[in-house]
Amino acid sequence: IKSADLRRNLFSSLKNMGAKLPTITSPHSYVSKHVDLQEGTIVMHGAILNARSSIGKNCIIGACSQVRNNIQDNEIWYGSPAKFYKKN
Repeated sequence: IKSADLRRNLFSSLKNMGAKLPTITSPHSYVSKHVDLQEGTIVMHGAILNARSSIGKNCIIGACSQVRNNIQDNEIWYGSPAKFYKKN
C-alpha cells in the first residue's frame, strides 16, 4: 500500500473490528528471541533485529537493516545501523 494514511486507516479499522494482525518476518532475516515484535509489523529480507529491541505496532523494517534501538508504533526504519526514516 503506497499511502501511509491509507495504511494507518486500514490498520485502525481492522483493530476496531477486533482483528488480530500478523507480524510478517522474512525467512531470510534474523530476529533474536529476545526481541518484542508487535502486531502488523513487517521485517524485510536480510534484516537483523538484535536482542532487547522492541518494535512497535504497524512498523516496517527495511531490507538488510540492523536494528539496535527500540522503535515506536507506525515507524519505518532502514539502514545499517537502522535509522528512522519516517512515520508510517
